[in-house]
Amino acid sequence: MMKGMSLSSDVSTRLVFGWVSIIWFISGIAVSQMLNLKTVSPVAARCGENVTLTCNVSSSSEIEIKFFAWNAGNKSLCTKDGPHDDPKVKCEYIYGRQLQTLTLTLLNVMPIDQGAYSCKLRSNYGPAFHKTDVKVQDCLETSGHNINESRAECWFNGVYPVGTVHWSQGEVNFTAPAFNQKEKMDHQGRNYLWFRN
Repeated sequence: MMKGMSLSSDVSTRLVFGWVSIIWFISGIAVSQMLNLKTVSPVAARCGENVTLTCNVSSSSEIEIKFFAWNAGNKSLCTKDGPHDDPKVKCEYIYGRQLQTLTLTLLNVMPIDQGAYSCKLRSNYGPAFHKTDVKVQDCLETSGHNINESRAECWFNGVYPVGTVHWSQGEVNFTAPAFNQKEKMDHQGRNYLWFRN
């Protein structure tokens, strides 16, 4: 008699677990269909520009947001309710019953600011996240050159990404190994290059 009850109990436990799993899976599908989270497409910017990243959450019914934030890696840059203390970013939250927007503006972007940014959300529909990428390009602070009878030199300050310098005189193209080159990088990820023959 004991064996029969143990088998019956095991079967009913499996059935209950199976139904709970099916209900959990179906509710996950329903949540994803009721909530739409979108961020901007990948963004390319020049050094010194401001970059605005928007994250929109919409639903066919009212959304109750518990947490809404923009992150870079593990660092929170901007949240719906919290203050942000980074002077390089501006944060704005716009409330609507069925559409809410969290906007992160990166001020004066530099190469160190490029990378993945993620928008994270927790609401009455569950958690969601979406990411976008920021690429920094075309950076040049200053450049110059000096040429005399025996020497030629040039310099580029605040460069990103690093390019290739070609030396030529008329139709004659000189090779780079014949020149001295110095390079250093600043705290914002920009390069300082100096070439001399």
